[in-house]
Amino acid sequence: IAEGENIACVPQRCWITTPGKGIWEALGRDAGCYSSCAALAIHVAEEWRKGNASAFAPYLRSLPTEADYRRFHPAYLQGEAPLNPDFDVWSGEGGLK
Repeated sequence: IAEGENIACVPQRCWITTPGKGIWEALGRDAGCYSSCAALAIHVAEEWRKGNASAFAPYLRSLPTEADYRRFHPAYLQGEAPLNPDFDVWSGEGGLK
């Protein structure tokens, strides 16, 4: 593959990105209180709520579940022992340790 060569093209309708004006209109006067990341999270939550009616349903079903994350993610560690003492670890309560 040469530098700059396109190897795939994903149609824009398949992108799950910061939503269009619809989400901002739905938020109404509070829209200014949300960052684009928060708006994306709301958009993904709305697509998840639609279930199989969402065009993104197959993709959303492929994402890790909370149970998957509980098996490895530091945010779900119990107790005080981090995976690596050189890194801060989110304990899930009271901020970074």
